[in-house]
Amino acid sequence: MWGGMGRPKSFNQDEAVEIALNKFWELGYGACSVNTLSEAMGITRSSFYNAFGTREALFARAIDRYLEMVPTRALDLPSEYDVPTLLTETLREVCRTRGEASTAGKGCAVVNSIVELGGFQDPVGRKMAGLILGAVEQIEMLLDQAKADGDLHEDADTRAMALTLQTMIVGLNVMCKLKPGKDMLWSIAQTNLEALGLFREV
Repeated sequence: MWGGMGRPKSFNQDEAVEIALNKFWELGYGACSVNTLSEAMGITRSSFYNAFGTREALFARAIDRYLEMVPTRALDLPSEYDVPTLLTETLREVCRTRGEASTAGKGCAVVNSIVELGGFQDPVGRKMAGLILGAVEQIEMLLDQAKADGDLHEDADTRAMALTLQTMIVGLNVMCKLKPGKDMLWSIAQTNLEALGLFREV
């Protein structure tokens, strides 16, 4: 810690954002005061404000960092797989990641925030809700592609299917907080994929 002389040259904002992400993920947005975050980073409140502006701005940066490493990011990237295989592989990875010992019980930082903040009631909640609803749009686009490729029936309601899949993904991220293990999580995901005609054995 240091006084009012600002941040030392060794201060690394990337590392600080990583620390903040883990604090937000562990404690929730509401419990992470500026004091809590500053202490975790080893900086003063004035240095915090100089570096990040507001707690809300830091949270946004932390969530952006988080989104770079979530398993579902694969759904936004070019893929060599057909859509059903991509969904199967991505959900298998979600279950593996959420079920492994090192992260079991933590859940998803975005879903945790939705549960905590209640969606649209403040700017932070609206940002989290937008991420969840944006994922529905992305899944629907993929399902439309699957329909065009002949992997889904031409009458398939891709909007309803996308909502179903995203609701299931949210549910997996809540269920994993009970630490059921990756096999149970995968049984939930596989059952849903099979019901929608999207499961592929790979």
